[in-house]
Amino acid sequence: RGESASDFAVRISKTRSTVCRLLDGSRQPSMKLGLAIKEATGGKVTPVDFLRARIKKAEEALLTP
Repeated sequence: RGESASDFAVRISKTRSTVCRLLDGSRQPSMKLGLAIKEATGGKVTPVDFLRARIKKAEEALLTP
């Protein structure tokens, strides 16, 4: 959608820092927050997307010597 982290944070009633931590992968959303993100993005981002990203990051860590 091209909006700022600050603008998106307002739409989901969270702080900009929370959104930034979600984006950089240092935080995983609760199911409630994941569903709020899904609703705010019209289903373009779902809780499963965060799970897939977490699995990918773990696999990469295991494969890195």
